[in-house]
Amino acid sequence: MRLFRAVIVVLTAAAALSVPALPADAEPASPERGVVRSTATYVPGKSRQSSTPPAPQQSAPQRRDTPEDEAFKQQCEGQDAALDESGWFRDRFSQCTRRTWIILVLLNGVPVGDVTSKITMLGYGSNGSREIRYVVYVDDIKKTAAPNLILETLQIQVNFAGCSSPQVDCPLLTGRDAPVTAWRLQDDWSVSFTSPEVAGGGEQRVPQTLYLRLWAHSPQPDFVFDPPFDSSTSRSRYDSATYVGASRGAVFTDYQMVFPVDLNDPTQDESARHILDAQEHPERTFPSWVGKSVPGKTEPLTRLYTPDGQLKESNRTKSIAMCKNVWGDYDGSVQQCDEYPFASTYQGAATGAPNPSDLQRYSVRVIDGNDNVHVGRDLLENNFYKTNRVLDQDQFLVRVDR
Repeated sequence: MRLFRAVIVVLTAAAALSVPALPADAEPASPERGVVRSTATYVPGKSRQSSTPPAPQQSAPQRRDTPEDEAFKQQCEGQDAALDESGWFRDRFSQCTRRTWIILVLLNGVPVGDVTSKITMLGYGSNGSREIRYVVYVDDIKKTAAPNLILETLQIQVNFAGCSSPQVDCPLLTGRDAPVTAWRLQDDWSVSFTSPEVAGGGEQRVPQTLYLRLWAHSPQPDFVFDPPFDSSTSRSRYDSATYVGASRGAVFTDYQMVFPVDLNDPTQDESARHILDAQEHPERTFPSWVGKSVPGKTEPLTRLYTPDGQLKESNRTKSIAMCKNVWGDYDGSVQQCDEYPFASTYQGAATGAPNPSDLQRYSVRVIDGNDNVHVGRDLLENNFYKTNRVLDQDQFLVRVDR
């Protein structure tokens, strides 16, 4: 019997979540960061025929949140960036936003109370599968004054809008619509989006932008609520590529990737010093010219990858030629030519300045060979690129810790 009832609830929810076809408004203006607002207007004697659409049935809650979700939510609460529309990113595979939703209750245009709630969205990408899972919490629901509004029967709907790509399997239920009493019993709801690989293999990228849409409505006929509106945005990419470790993955593209090097670490201090000089004292670097600037600190670098490796090799060839031009012959093993921006970026020596008349915005320096290999191969290629699924054309910054 329980299974039968659950099936009925899911079927009715699937139809119900398509009811509010009203266009989504822009996020309500608010002078407070992290606050979104809407209104509920009390019109005594209003007939149901002229009211908002009928209240959707409650959607069946999915699996409960996990200890990992609870820990991430707690971590998110301490992040100021989580108050913004795109939120805070713990890394390239996890995103969170937290908003305070205030529904102002009006009578004849005059505020008579409000309903407040906390809306938290957690997003999880993957370095191994083309799947993204979201968890949404609606909690701390409170009413102040507004005596004519029955809080317990107020319906709160959270819904992910924007899943329209034919390369993404959009789930049947993309949201939960439930009364306050149900949200208090279970304050979370989760949903997953997946993108299957296209037959034939090769590198594949599927971008997606989803919007967390909020809507409040009530079975009370005397209340008119604002249309649904979008409170948070999640931009992601499903991809397949064999040169970044795991052959499949899903990442959040608004995350700003930063490759760090440490000036105080003796295994990488010479590389770090070279990068620091190139970024902050380019006049100390070669090739030398008046007004030289080198990208990477605030102007992103762009990952370069070609299956044959020819462009990367052309960057190395040009860098080595410049090193020999400045320092003459050097060991090549104990000492090596270090180039910045890296040969594996489009800002490298050759790809960044393919013509003699181009500004030569790169730097070379002869440094310890072990240091050079450690930073370029171990830290950048085998760790940073693979850990963050940095594909060809992806951008990142370089930071020198000191």
